[in-house]
Amino acid sequence: MAEPHREPASMQASAMPLDALCDDILVRHHASAHIAVPRIRGQLAALMEREPGAVPEQLAAAFAVVADLLLSHLAKEENILFPALSLMAEAERSGAGRPPLAFPTVLHPIRVMEAEHARLSDGIDELTRLTGSFAAPAGASGSVRRLFEELRTFCAQLSAHLHEENDVLFPRALELDRRL
Repeated sequence: MAEPHREPASMQASAMPLDALCDDILVRHHASAHIAVPRIRGQLAALMEREPGAVPEQLAAAFAVVADLLLSHLAKEENILFPALSLMAEAERSGAGRPPLAFPTVLHPIRVMEAEHARLSDGIDELTRLTGSFAAPAGASGSVRRLFEELRTFCAQLSAHLHEENDVLFPRALELDRRL
């Protein structure tokens, strides 16, 4: 039996109401990041203790930088930007006009998020470099191979998250901001 045709996520996202898109990003991207970060931190710590030298300290340090930045970034989106975008989307639907927000325009918070996205992208590049594109060293233990696969998945999901926000959510949010 043939699988049903599915639109690419970015096409689906561009058709969603802005508040629904924010909710979708929370469910698909933020939730997985909140699960992956402590899991990978734990794997790194366990490997460094159990198999000294199996994982370069630079890799653990680079992941810590990305993880800390990402968790701080997610908190800003979840507690500041996304609630504001949801209020704006609801205001437009109801014809209520621009809602009172903590900022006069969403341009500044979006620019902050985009700058953080650039730093996260640099972190992905560094993790990719430090892992040799996520290729576990010859003779690596199963635990190291699993860690490298976790890092590959984490970086791919984070890249998709950054793309969806930069290329779909933020332009739509700025357009809504201009309309209100």
